[in-house]
Amino acid sequence: MPKRGEVNISKNFDIVDGFLDDDTSAPRNINKPSDDFWGVFTYMQSLLWKPIKMVIPGFIQAMTGQEIVDSIKPNINSDWVSISIDGSKYDSTQFAELMEMTDDRLFDIIRPDIIKWLEQDEWIDPISSATSLIESAKKKDYFLFTKIPGATLPIMPKKIMKAFYNMDMIRDKNNSDEYFWLLAVGSTFSGHPTRTTLGNTLRSLLYFYFYLSQAGIDTPWNSQYCYVIAAGDDTWAWIHPQYAQAVKQSIENLTLKTKDDSNPTGLGQVVKTIAMGKYYEIDFCSKISIAKNIQDWWLYTDLRKVLFQKNNYYGDNAEIKRNPAIHSTAIYDSVKSEKACYLLEAILEERIKHLGGFSNSQVDYIDPFKKMFLKDNINDYRHEMELRDLLDIDLATLYIAAKYNSVRKF
Repeated sequence: MPKRGEVNISKNFDIVDGFLDDDTSAPRNINKPSDDFWGVFTYMQSLLWKPIKMVIPGFIQAMTGQEIVDSIKPNINSDWVSISIDGSKYDSTQFAELMEMTDDRLFDIIRPDIIKWLEQDEWIDPISSATSLIESAKKKDYFLFTKIPGATLPIMPKKIMKAFYNMDMIRDKNNSDEYFWLLAVGSTFSGHPTRTTLGNTLRSLLYFYFYLSQAGIDTPWNSQYCYVIAAGDDTWAWIHPQYAQAVKQSIENLTLKTKDDSNPTGLGQVVKTIAMGKYYEIDFCSKISIAKNIQDWWLYTDLRKVLFQKNNYYGDNAEIKRNPAIHSTAIYDSVKSEKACYLLEAILEERIKHLGGFSNSQVDYIDPFKKMFLKDNINDYRHEMELRDLLDIDLATLYIAAKYNSVRKF
């Protein structure tokens, strides 16, 4: 099934016997643990962010773009080479053995802390509850069910049938003979509260440390020759020029080029391309990097996606569907908090106005063209013109947004 908000659009496809023919988009398996498990571990892993960052500064979950840059500056030099890797099928190559060495080991170490947190929250039996939660977090085998419309498949064994009927996301349980099933061991499934955010980030860092160590850099997590950051499966590294080519070669030697490559290589990770550039040249976590020098270096949300993609809501929240301005206001607030591009804010305000107005009364709406000439308000937007050029927007774009509710130039 698709992840919420993830939509594949194609103008050219054929429907054959109810299926999309010659369509290469892959279905995404969604992990839907119980609400209690999801809520508890989402909260607990957030308690780990601060202590983990004290030990591994490159663990940058829950940091703003500028906080990320400010944490990098003291650890690199302007002549260092930035390296980012474009992986493929990351979640499906997180093998059980790798999870045991990272995620499971971490939970064993912090088990006393989890018991302490549960005691503070006045759980009835914190010790047995901690054991149960950790066992659930360590679970690495899952039954996957895929519907094949119109098929008549063999009857499922009783164990599989029980798992099938316990699957909340399957609605037509009376048609079990249309479902194909298999047992998956390992892999990270979207929706899992600890494998995706906490686990993926830790493993991404450790994979890169492995590549660096094989390139001749000792203790790469604390080295004067490299610095690595990660958030989920996004990884970005800076390497001393002396080691840059060796690191690139190490990554090439220790990773697969395609997910279909059956030759055992490294830790089984797939890297399609390796990008090398100047310290500020990045492809990381949907960010835009602008730098005059290493001290005047800024990281913003990718405003191109904000302008052309994120303003549309694809979820199923009934309240937001009734009032789309709620979604657009949230996007607007996020952009405004970065003080990135004043003109973009004015364009987003016009969209919200067309949707019926701001969803909260704290926003002070000003005529867009008057606003653009209030110079005192623009002084904090240090990269206003660079971002306008990048987005290809100007006052004509604002006029079109105000008059026609569009950002498409004529």
